[in-house]
Amino acid sequence: MEPNIGEKPHFGGHLLIILSEPYTDNHRERILEKVSKGFFSWDVNRVGCDLTCLKDVFNSDSSSEQTEGFLIQYSTEALAVEVLLNPKVNILKRCIKNVLSSVTAHKHIIHAGYTFTESGSWILQDGVFSFQDFTDAFNDHGVQQVLTKIPESSVHVHCIAEGDWSEKNIAGITACVYLNPPEIMSSFPDCHDLLEYLKPFLISQPLEEIMKASDVVGNIRFSRPTLYIFPGGDGNCALFGIRGFNILIDGGFERKPSFWEFVRHIDTLDAMMVTRLNQTNLNGITSLIKRKQKEQIFPNIRYVFCNIMDEPQLSSGEFPKVKEDLLISVFDEIYELLNNLNKLNLKPHPCYRENGTCPLTLYHKMGHGTLDMHVLHPLKHTKGVKEFFEQWSSKKDSFTDTSHGEIPVPLSDLASICVLLVWRPANSKDSVTRILVTGNTPQTQIFEGLDKMQNLKILHNVDCSQTVLQKTVVDKSKHTKNVEKPVAKAPSKPNVSSSFAQQKKIAQKTHVAIGKKDGINMSKAMPEKSPICTDKVSAKKNTESKKLDTKFNGKTLEGKGDTLEKTGRPFNKVEIARRSDKC
Repeated sequence: MEPNIGEKPHFGGHLLIILSEPYTDNHRERILEKVSKGFFSWDVNRVGCDLTCLKDVFNSDSSSEQTEGFLIQYSTEALAVEVLLNPKVNILKRCIKNVLSSVTAHKHIIHAGYTFTESGSWILQDGVFSFQDFTDAFNDHGVQQVLTKIPESSVHVHCIAEGDWSEKNIAGITACVYLNPPEIMSSFPDCHDLLEYLKPFLISQPLEEIMKASDVVGNIRFSRPTLYIFPGGDGNCALFGIRGFNILIDGGFERKPSFWEFVRHIDTLDAMMVTRLNQTNLNGITSLIKRKQKEQIFPNIRYVFCNIMDEPQLSSGEFPKVKEDLLISVFDEIYELLNNLNKLNLKPHPCYRENGTCPLTLYHKMGHGTLDMHVLHPLKHTKGVKEFFEQWSSKKDSFTDTSHGEIPVPLSDLASICVLLVWRPANSKDSVTRILVTGNTPQTQIFEGLDKMQNLKILHNVDCSQTVLQKTVVDKSKHTKNVEKPVAKAPSKPNVSSSFAQQKKIAQKTHVAIGKKDGINMSKAMPEKSPICTDKVSAKKNTESKKLDTKFNGKTLEGKGDTLEKTGRPFNKVEIARRSDKC
């Protein structure tokens, strides 16, 4: 039987280091400097160990066999060490939970990498790790059980104190967690060996290296409407194409866009849409525009849809950049994006929903089809859009709106673009393609936009084509006609047989002379203009009543050869003479 955790003497430490891939050589030095400073609060006497035991790891090649994202995974009875290089969000969340739930006296977390200025969130490979994510991991039931039984344990977190990562918020979690605690030593034994081991892995990669141009470039001839969805991490990324037109929608979170290996072989992007301007959606698009601004490479970009302010003061560079090299400002990224677009002679086209439902035609070709774009959100003069640009102009660090309910909604979401793309092929038998691009638009705003499109016929059928739409219109008109008949004024049911007999009798007695040839009178029965209840007469009797009777010398000629054709061909003299002899 294992002894209770609370009865065991606790010692040792658990070290977790999170590194970012540096953009430049200068950033690599700043990352290593932060790793070094992170050890200055490590109490060797209290923990009972240092990094001397890692020398065997440094001198071996076992790190090449580690899982993706891990540089070092080392564990003994007294010390556990994990070093992550540009990890994914789910990997870091799992590692943070493992550190907090470890049965050690001290937990040490060092983040040496890029951070967003507005929120303080750590920038990872496919997303961000926020202070709220750390709080959720700390409040996990399993973690709380371990921490309760080890009251003397301590947790040190070393990172850039920015946004939500503040001493006030850390103190609100528990007394055993410290943010950037004071240094207790000026140097750490064997820290130099660790830094020398990490240097070869921290390779600075400029955009020219991670986004290489292609020598094979051409156009994709889509045989049918096609939607490519690329891994976007916390963001989104997709490309929709038809034969003759394509549009890139957002660029995802990663610095090296996931769409690049596909798009770099395309000659032209006919359109590009940025649905929102926030920390989850800018990296991919800004990397593409930066890369094109540095060097003239494919693909060419013809049109950009983005709700961005293009006022002169925003593109003049008057907003100073942050002093910390490892801090990434969304504002700086937006302004740089606007400047680069201007250098490429690309003016962002705003997308707002107008009062009507008239779409914007993106592509049209006779005999091929039409691609329309219906904008569902946002409305230009709404409160959320105004507040978004007001906070942007005033250089505030937060786009969070707390006035729209108990749950804060980011203003960038209230200004997010939501559109409906509709491809109508020229062939009436081909299906109509409908794609709803939501961006980060709140659900209530999406439903409101769709409600404005309720008269759009293409939204009324699951299987939609021009043939189905035409059939639906015909069926609807018939149904409407039957419904519109007043029930109170409906006449009583007439006697069908007597009405038809009376109609036929009147038609036989009423004749009008239509011509005279060789002394022979030709006459045609003309129905009297009396009211007839045609909707109560069967289809067969209606057909019989429409037959044309021809009288010749007092005899009625009925039959296939004697009936006048619909083409109205008149009898010639020979035919009349032959009919006269037979009579």
